[in-house]
Amino acid sequence: MADIEIKVPVLILAGGNTPEKLQGVTKETERAFIPLMEKSIIAHIIENIHNCAFISGIMIIGNPERLSKEFPNEHYTYLKDSGSLFSNLIMGLKELEQHRQVLVMTADIPLITADILRSLLLTCQKDEAECFYPIVAKNIIESKFPGGERTYVTLREGRFTGGNVFLISPKAVLRNEHIFQKAIRDRKNPVKLARLFGLPFILRMVFGLLDIPMLEKKASKILGVGIKAIISPYPEIAFDIDKDKDFVLVTRILEKRLENSKQG
Repeated sequence: MADIEIKVPVLILAGGNTPEKLQGVTKETERAFIPLMEKSIIAHIIENIHNCAFISGIMIIGNPERLSKEFPNEHYTYLKDSGSLFSNLIMGLKELEQHRQVLVMTADIPLITADILRSLLLTCQKDEAECFYPIVAKNIIESKFPGGERTYVTLREGRFTGGNVFLISPKAVLRNEHIFQKAIRDRKNPVKLARLFGLPFILRMVFGLLDIPMLEKKASKILGVGIKAIISPYPEIAFDIDKDKDFVLVTRILEKRLENSKQG
């Protein structure tokens, strides 16, 4: 498929305060603006988005005043953080509802690259779905980020963690907004999750008896949206900065990238 055929806007969720587990490495109070290698975390992300030819525009939800000063671009759209990740998502999707697909990402994955985004978008073109969700195998994560702590789900195909980038249909999510909100709100409550997905399904998930197609089918039915999991070979897509250890590891990797680019 020719590059010109893929053009999607990006929605960056950049709201939120610096978590307590990162306050040992920075005094910055806003997570997206934590300094990393002489520029903010979100600056690393925007720089790589710019280098991806498939991106048609950028919308950022966070602190509009700071964002517009750091990224003075008339082609960017800034919206004010509502204080809720889900509310921010819905706010952005409503603004971008006219688009068939929107690439959504969080603002704490500075290792993402233009090539990774390009690969994900190309892969998504091979299937029909309303929500594409990348997942990364545990062995891939640990080979690239030894010592990095992630949350994994055991499936028949292996152990996986979820990515922080999604390709979704705004219309599909908005028409089922209340169901998505309920699933996100109850995601850490086993009793409420069992009511939503059914106890037999939850038990099979706990004991690692589910496979990816079964998860896709059940989630699509519950949420009313066609969901497709994408097994990604790129651990960077799932490595967000949540704690001091993550920050140190990411800094080391970016320093190595810079060193290699100078040698090249």
